[in-house]
Formats: sequence, structure tokens, C-alpha cells
Amino acid sequence: MLRKYRRRGFYWLSVFLLLFGIGISGVFFYVLRISNYTLADSEHKVSISETGNIGDFVGGVVGTVFSLASLFLLILTLKDQAHQYKTDRFGQTFYEMLHIHNDNVTLMRLNGVDTTTGREVFTELVADYEIIFDMVQGCFDNIRNLVPISAKSEEEKLARMKEYLSDQDKAIRLNMRIAYGLFFYGSDKFLLKSKIVEENAILEHVKQLLVFGNNGVRPHNVLLGHYYRHMYQMLKLVANADFLDENEKYGYAKQLRAQLNDDEQVLLYYNSLSDIGKEWIEKLAQKKRTKMCLMARFRMIKNIPYYKDIKGIQPQELFKLEIGIYKAHNESFFEVERV
Repeated sequence: MLRKYRRRGFYWLSVFLLLFGIGISGVFFYVLRISNYTLADSEHKVSISETGNIGDFVGGVVGTVFSLASLFLLILTLKDQAHQYKTDRFGQTFYEMLHIHNDNVTLMRLNGVDTTTGREVFTELVADYEIIFDMVQGCFDNIRNLVPISAKSEEEKLARMKEYLSDQDKAIRLNMRIAYGLFFYGSDKFLLKSKIVEENAILEHVKQLLVFGNNGVRPHNVLLGHYYRHMYQMLKLVANADFLDENEKYGYAKQLRAQLNDDEQVLLYYNSLSDIGKEWIEKLAQKKRTKMCLMARFRMIKNIPYYKDIKGIQPQELFKLEIGIYKAHNESFFEVERV
């Protein structure tokens, strides 16, 4: 936006100087005419000295104004060429990264009873995550229903865990964080590393229940780690391209979003609410579009089906403020509004 204003400024300044120079010339020759000024001598021959004086004035005053206008137009041209060069370089880099992204997806393989490849992998991954979410939710219910045992320290620990889970907002957010952590790293290696003691205690209890129930969770970080890092870097590249205006940035981001099927967008949403992918929703609930988190700024989950049952926090609730901002500008956050 600032570049556009500067460009307009140079353009209109150049136009003003050209018109100013033409105006000076017109006034000058008008004054010569009404003063009966003649360019000929007594023999009706052109006077070199008289025409020279006029030429000196036109060249010295009007010529300087025209030269200054030409300088501004030259600067404007050079700026446009520099911007076009940056845009071309950026576009080349972006589409190379987009090509790599599609190659990454094509090479994805999920080994199980049946071998699933490509974008079909994400349908299986979403199903895996949602099964884990339900298992963690069941573990939370187990904690809520546990009867305190005799050891006082254990009673106090259980009481703090129950108190934490009594807050529904905290409980559902922790449910998503633990579920995605288990989904990503597996039940053997995942650690919450929280500064809140109760959260770590709840995770420990969840992992114990999974072991007792013989419900080990296999990790997916090898499959998804590079996929999300690469996608995140693509959007950061777009967001940090200060030579592009916001509409141009959104156009590039939309090219990336167009590559994501419905299940990819659902899993991206789940990823953003985990400790692993929290940078996707960093700066949540911002009113200015350029300050919004990447997920909201570029509407990366715009195509999540309205009928899709999302486990945990609903996206229309998480992005409630941003949805209102877009609606105020007659734009939609989702392709079909979720209720």
C-alpha cells in the first residue's frame, strides 16, 4: 500500500512539474506578445541576441523544470523495474517451493493393512487423530471419576487434576494438545513439557491408561514434520514480502491453499492448536488484517466442509473476531459458513 502511494506521489509530482513548465512558457510568451516584443532588428532580420535571451530563459527555467520532471519519471520507471524484478524472483521461488510441496505430498505413504499414498493419506491421518482425541477424552473422564486413595500426596495430586479439568475451556484445549502430541510423537516419546504441574500429571495418567488398555499410539512426525515446516516457511515468505501489497500476498497464499484438500485443511487446524504448531495461530484475535495470525490472515482453512464434525474447539469459535472483521468487509472466512 505504501509503495502504491509513493508511486502515485512521484507520478503526480512529475505531471505537476510538466504542467508548471508549460504554464511558465505560456505566461512568458504571453507577456512578450502584449509588450509588443519583437525578435527582429531594424532591417526585419531575426536578432540573434534577442532570440538568445529568450532561449536562455526557456532553457534555464523551463528546461530545468522539465529536467526535474524527467528525473522523477526516471526514478518512477527504475522503481517499477526493481519492483518487477523482485516480484519475478519471488514468484519463481514461490512456485518452486509449491512444486516441492506437491512432490512431498505425492511421496507420502502410510503403511498399514492397506498401503495409502498421496493425498489419501490425510483422510487416514485425520481419522487417527480423532480416535486419539476420543481416547484422551475418555482418560479425562476417568480422572474426573476416580475415587481418592489413602496416600495424602496422591489425594492432593488427584484433587488438583480434577480441579484443572473442571474448567471446560482448559480441559478441551489440553485434550487437543495431548491428542496431537501423541498423534505426532507417539505415546512412548511425547512429553508435554508444560510449566503447569497439573498438565504434566494429567498426561502421565493418560499414558498409563493407554498402556493398561494396550492402546499404544504410533508416531507420525517423520511423515508430517517436513510437510508442515515447508508449508509454514512458504507462508512466512509471503507474509514477509514487503514489496507486495496485501491482495498480492493473499493471491500467492491462495495458490498454496488451493493445493490442500479438505482433510489437509482439517489436519492443519488440529496442528495449529497443538504445542507443535502453535505458531500458526500466533497473534490470535487481531483486528487489523496484516497483524492477524497466518491461519486467519490467509484463511488457510476456508474450505473445511461446513458439515465436518471438528473434535475440540470449533474453528468458528476460535476465529470469531476475525470472522467478524472479514464479514464487515463483505468477505467470507469460510467457503460455506459454519454454525
